[in-house]
Amino acid sequence: MTTTENQLREIVSGLGDFGPDFDSKAHFFHDLEVASARALELLMSIEDTFSVMVPDDDFNEVINLEQLIALVERLKQEAG
Repeated sequence: MTTTENQLREIVSGLGDFGPDFDSKAHFFHDLEVASARALELLMSIEDTFSVMVPDDDFNEVINLEQLIALVERLKQEAG
């Protein structure tokens, strides 16, 4: 596991009633039952933790950890 993945697992698991070892393909809202109202908290935590700005359109496309890792890694590379 990468550092990015570990950090994201901790952030996401803090939003629900599950540990950080959840399936990376599990849908945040349907499978893990993260309240959709917590999406803004997830977004802000990602931006603070990784010092990136996440475009709303990109964030709205993300439904699981695999996609979130890819997005954060891309944004970190773009930020240089």
